[in-house]
Amino acid sequence: MITIPRSLLDTFRSVVKRAAIMGRRVSAASLSIVDNAEALYLRAANHESAVEYRQPGQGTGVAIHLSLEVLDRWAGKKNEILTLEPAGPERLIARWTDGGVPRQTEETPLTEPNIPFPAFPTDWCENDPELWSGLADAAAATDSESSRFALGCIHLRGEKSKIEATDGRHAFIHAGYQFPFTDNRLLPVNKVLGCRELVPGESFGIGVVGDAVAFRVGDWRVMLALQKEGRFPRLDDVIPAVNFETSRLTLSPEDAKFLEETLPRLPCDNVQNHPITLDLNGEVLVRSRE
Repeated sequence: MITIPRSLLDTFRSVVKRAAIMGRRVSAASLSIVDNAEALYLRAANHESAVEYRQPGQGTGVAIHLSLEVLDRWAGKKNEILTLEPAGPERLIARWTDGGVPRQTEETPLTEPNIPFPAFPTDWCENDPELWSGLADAAAATDSESSRFALGCIHLRGEKSKIEATDGRHAFIHAGYQFPFTDNRLLPVNKVLGCRELVPGESFGIGVVGDAVAFRVGDWRVMLALQKEGRFPRLDDVIPAVNFETSRLTLSPEDAKFLEETLPRLPCDNVQNHPITLDLNGEVLVRSRE
């Protein structure tokens, strides 16, 4: 017998949907619930993504494989307990209460997962948890419609210890991270990156297995396939290095807040780029025109 909070299953369902493992247009994947002496695991994977949640095990030694559709029946917002009781090789009984009303379903387990679950890294490169939210910020600066360059990917630069993204008009660059590789790799954008359901806390790591990159986010593990072909533009050629800087502007907190509130309201005909002119010739001037 295995017991799981329904609220945990609801969170797991949200995460696998964000990872494009579960949904109308997604090829059939499966849910694995594995309870051993090490931990209790919730797992789901397809050929591009894998998600795993782990918590202290109950020691039952049970491994159950089911269609992901059971999450739609079992998941709930409240912390009510779902009890799973195997009743034979082809029969599983699930019991829970929904608002005080007893519920029960009978499921037919799979003999094995529809897609074999990949092995996560054993070695992790520890990072500041800020990298998780940084990946979400980078994803917002991409363009999945680009055909010339791989602008639908986040550029992981191992030697430079930074992530890059661009949609051809804006660039996102953030440095200070540690990667378990020294070359450059392309990570296709996935909605699971930086998602609010996964909170890294103080435990965050990145690892690689073959042609995939994995993230350890607290009690969660996420694996995403890398894009092996494609070119990413050289942002170093676009953004001047710091040692070529000729002018520097430092704003007081009051002026910075004023510009943050004012700039979006300045007149402009170019709705795509919203250009302004910043003049630092003896005095500070900000100009915009239609």
